[in-house]
Amino acid sequence: MFPYPSGDLHMGHVRVYTLSDMLARFHRMQGKHVIHPMGWDAFGLPAENAALERGISPRDWTLRNIAHMKGQLQLIGLDLDWERELATCQEEYYRHTQALFLKLWEKRLAYRKEAVVNWDPVDKTVLANEQVDSEGKSWRSGAVVEKKSLEQWFFKITDYAEELLAGLDQVDWPQEVKQMQRNWIGKSQGMQFTFPLSASNGEPIQVFTSRPETLMGVTFLAISPSHPLVTSPLVPSSNRATVQSAAAAYLKQQHQFATSDPPKEGTPLGLSATHPITGAQIPIYVTNYVLPDYGSGAVMGVPAHDDRDAAFAQSNKLPVIHVWDAESGRVLAQTGGPLANMSRTDAMSYLAANGIGQPKTQYRLRDWLVSRQRYWGCPIPMIHCPTCGPVGVPAADLPVRVPDAMGDFSDPVRLKCTCPKCQNTNARRDPDTMDTFVDSSWYFMRYLDPHNTKVPFSPSAARAGMAVDLYVGGIEHAILHLLYARFFTKFVHDHVTPLPTTEPFAKLLAQGMVHGKTMRDAHSGKYLKPHELEVDAKTGEVRVKSSGMPPRVTYEKMSKSKYNGVAPEDVIAAYGSDVARAYIIAKAPPNQVLEWDEDAVVGWARWLNRVWGLVSERVGKGGPVVQVVPSGHKWTKEEKQVWVTVNELHQQISTSLENTATLNTYPSNLIKLTHALSSFTFASTSPVYDVSLTRLIQLMAPLTPSLAQELWTNQLTHSGTVWDTWPRPEQVQADVVQVVVQVNGKTRGTVSVERERLANVQEYVMEETEIGEKWIRGKGQVKKVVVVNGGKLVNFILGK
Repeated sequence: MFPYPSGDLHMGHVRVYTLSDMLARFHRMQGKHVIHPMGWDAFGLPAENAALERGISPRDWTLRNIAHMKGQLQLIGLDLDWERELATCQEEYYRHTQALFLKLWEKRLAYRKEAVVNWDPVDKTVLANEQVDSEGKSWRSGAVVEKKSLEQWFFKITDYAEELLAGLDQVDWPQEVKQMQRNWIGKSQGMQFTFPLSASNGEPIQVFTSRPETLMGVTFLAISPSHPLVTSPLVPSSNRATVQSAAAAYLKQQHQFATSDPPKEGTPLGLSATHPITGAQIPIYVTNYVLPDYGSGAVMGVPAHDDRDAAFAQSNKLPVIHVWDAESGRVLAQTGGPLANMSRTDAMSYLAANGIGQPKTQYRLRDWLVSRQRYWGCPIPMIHCPTCGPVGVPAADLPVRVPDAMGDFSDPVRLKCTCPKCQNTNARRDPDTMDTFVDSSWYFMRYLDPHNTKVPFSPSAARAGMAVDLYVGGIEHAILHLLYARFFTKFVHDHVTPLPTTEPFAKLLAQGMVHGKTMRDAHSGKYLKPHELEVDAKTGEVRVKSSGMPPRVTYEKMSKSKYNGVAPEDVIAAYGSDVARAYIIAKAPPNQVLEWDEDAVVGWARWLNRVWGLVSERVGKGGPVVQVVPSGHKWTKEEKQVWVTVNELHQQISTSLENTATLNTYPSNLIKLTHALSSFTFASTSPVYDVSLTRLIQLMAPLTPSLAQELWTNQLTHSGTVWDTWPRPEQVQADVVQVVVQVNGKTRGTVSVERERLANVQEYVMEETEIGEKWIRGKGQVKKVVVVNGGKLVNFILGK
C-alpha cells in the first residue's frame, strides 16, 4: 500500500484497502506470517503546486495530509503494520533512493545526454514517454506536451528489455496487463539496412524493418521530424526553411497517431538515397508519422505492403511496386530481383550472407528519462565538475537534502560545490530531482527492513520477504509503476543483492474503479447538483426542480465536477465501516467497475443486524456457547442438515478468498449461512447450533472485523480473538440429496433422495415420484438414462 497523500481518501482508496485488508486477515488467520504495510508516495508536483497556492511549504502540506489520511484509514478498520510506515520525502528513505541511483551510475545503467524531451509547459518539467497520454497531454496537468532539447538523466531500462518480456510468463497477472507491457516493450525482429546518401559526404541512413523480404518494393525513405538529416547542411539551401518549418509542425502532430489515423504528411528534403540492391535513387521525406524514438527514426517506404506507406505514396504520387505474394508466402518473381521466389527466411539469409542487411531485434521501449526540473522531489546525487565531468556524491555525504525553501533549489550559490574527485571548487550540484516513479520502484523492498540506517534493506530481509505475494492496484499502473518496479527488482538482483526472484509481484489483483451515480438534465446534458433535484412525495421518483422531468441517471467516475462523489467518512458515519466493507466486496467482482448505490448499502446493515440478533437470541437463552460438538452427541436430522450447509458454504468461502477473482461471492455466502442458521429451530442446548454460530462469526472476521470481534468477545465470551485461527471445513455428506431431473435434456424439477438410494436413483425417480408419474412413466420408451455428478442429476432420454 503506497498512496499519494493528496489530503483525502476517496472510495477508490477504500475499495483497494478493503480488498487487501480482508485478504491479509484471512491469511493471518491461516497461520501465515503476513506483512500488510502502509507508506506514502510523498514527493511530486501536486504537493508543490498545492503548497504554492496556499503559501506553505510542500513538506508541511504533505505531512499534514499524511496525518489526516492516516486518521481516515483507521476509520475503515484496517489491520496495518504501522511500525513499517514510511514516506518517500523522509531523509531516512530518500538517502537510500540516492544510494540506488549511485549504484545504477556505477554499473553504467544511469547516464546523462542531451535529448529531445517531452516538456510540460504548465508544470514546467520533463515527462517520461509513459507520462504522456494517447492525446499527447501530460498525465498530471493535462497540458499539451511540447518537445524541447535538454541535458537529462536516463536509466538504461532497455538493457533489460528481453528479461522484462520473459518475466511476464512467470507472474500471475491479468492477461490484459501483461499484454500492455508486451506492447510497450514492443519487440520486433527484422533487419537493418544501410541506404547511402547520394551526396558523397553524407552519413548513410540506417533503417530497421520487420519486413526485410519487401526490400525490393522500397520507393521512398521517410524520416522523423527530429532526425539529424532535417537540420543537415546537405539539405539544399533553397529547401531548408521549408523542411525545418514542416518538421516543427510535424513534431507537434505526432501524438495523434497513438489514438487516431490522421493524414500522412511529408515534405521532400531535396535529397535522395541509394537502394542497397538496385542502386536506384530513392527520395527522402521528413514526415509526421515516423516516430523519433523508434529505431533510427527512419523507415523504408513500401507502399504496396504497408497501409501508412500506401496512404503517403498516394498523396505524394509515388510509385507502388508489389513484391510479395501473401498467399504463397514468397517474393514475386517478376519484381523480386535476387530475392525472387524466396520465403521470408530465405530472403533474410540471402541479405545477411551478401552483406546487404544485418539481422536485428528492435524494441519500442526507450530508456527511462528520470530528470525533473522541480523542487519537491528526491535530489539527484551527482556533481558536475569542469574537469571530471559527472561525479557521484560520496556515500558518506548522503543524503543530498531537499532545500528548506522552494526558491533555493536552483540557486547557483547553493549548487556551487567542490568536486570530491579532483577538489575543483567550481563544480556544481545537479539541480534536478528524480521522477517520483523512482521512489516508488523499490518501496516494497524497504518495507521488509524499514528501520535499517545503513543500507536500503539487508540481504537477509530481501531473501526472506521477496517477492510480494499479492499486489492490489489499478490497471493504470501497467506501463508506469509496475514496469519500473520490475526493472528495479532485476537491477537489485544483479547488482545489489541476490533475490529469490527477479519479479517483484507474484500475483496482481487489478481492481476496477468506483463509479458514482450522476444525474444529468435529459435535455441539456448538464450535470445536476443535489439541490437541483427533488423527490416526489407520493411516488418517490427523483425529478429536476426546474422542469419537473426525471433526470438521466448514469454511473461515471467520481468527480467534483459531476457532483457524484461519495465521502468515505459520510458512509462510515451513517452505516459503520463493516457495512461499507461488506457492500464494497459484494457489489462487483474485484476487477470490474463498482457502481456505488447508496440505496443498496442499507441491505448490508440489515444483514449485520440480523447476525447480531442471532447471537443475542442465543446468548439470551443462557448457558455457555460451546465451540466443539461433544463426541457422544446424538445428532438430529436438522442438525445434520445444517452442519452440511455450514461446511459447504465454508468451503466455498475459503475457495473465494484463495481465488481472488470470485471475492464478491464471499459476502453472499455469509448471507446464505445466516439464512441457514435462522431457518433452524434448535433447542438452546444444541451444540451443533453453537458451533455453527461460532463458525459464522469466524468466517465473517476478515470482512467485518469490528462486529466479529465484538460478538466473539462481548457476546459469545470466547477467549482470545476472533482472528486467532481460520477453521477448516469438514467433508460431510447430507443424508438427503437434491436431485435434478431432466427429460430429453429439459429440466422438469428436483426431488429429495436419501443418500443410500442414489445408487438406483433412476428407478426411484421413475417409479416413486410425482415427476416420474407426470413426465416419464407411459410417456414413451426410455431409450437411455444419463446419471451425472454422483446421482445429483439424472436425464431420461425418451423415444416417441
